[in-house]
Amino acid sequence: MSDANQRGGLYNDTKYSDEIYTQLVGKFTRSNMCTDVGDSAQSVLESLIKAYGIQYGASVVCSFCDGAQNVPPLDFAAFLPIDRYNAAKSHGQYMRLVGERLKGCAYGGDVVIMAVNRNSREIVFYNQQPFTEYIDRLYAWSTKCAAEFVMYDDDLPFRSIITPSLRQIAVYSFGSESGGIVSADDCTVGEVCVRLAACILRNKPIDGDISSALATRVRCDDCNLQNRGRLCSIFAAVKRYNASFGVYI
Repeated sequence: MSDANQRGGLYNDTKYSDEIYTQLVGKFTRSNMCTDVGDSAQSVLESLIKAYGIQYGASVVCSFCDGAQNVPPLDFAAFLPIDRYNAAKSHGQYMRLVGERLKGCAYGGDVVIMAVNRNSREIVFYNQQPFTEYIDRLYAWSTKCAAEFVMYDDDLPFRSIITPSLRQIAVYSFGSESGGIVSADDCTVGEVCVRLAACILRNKPIDGDISSALATRVRCDDCNLQNRGRLCSIFAAVKRYNASFGVYI
């Protein structure tokens, strides 16, 4: 794997997105398929998960591209290095920050996004699109689904425009607070994050049941002060994103 990654792909002579589609998609179509397929397909899947997988609850999402060394993950903007000295005070400033970070990506061929059930290894989502289109989708999501959050730097609070992570949206929509921590079960988090990934990649509004659940949580007011502030910021970001499609919560 390491040698192949240094060359920008998993295979030497073929466009590996086509190879992966042939070996994996269509074979991993129901639960427990990992026990039913051949060693070759299983080996490819495990290698992809190890090299590119990011866990979202019960789902693992892999993002990779032939010819590109660094494919930014779907919610890369949620983890931008922001502190009180470079906080984005306006949406315009935040858009420039996101745009500058995406400019540093090495372009390649098609980007493949694949979501896998962590336990059964069933492929639950597959998407392939040109690298430039993928970057455009990330920019649109990151700049539209953004709001002001209270953040902390050395325990000192400051405010900045940021994009909530997919996990945050899932947990605050369908989770509950216990002991000051908001959490949700892994299956729910995994399913919701995969659905959010589909919204990002297909440039469509967030599904109504997700946004409605988030709106209900905001009205319930059952969180401590810090969690409620984060909940309201996540809701504001989701509301802003859906409004860009003319869908109002």
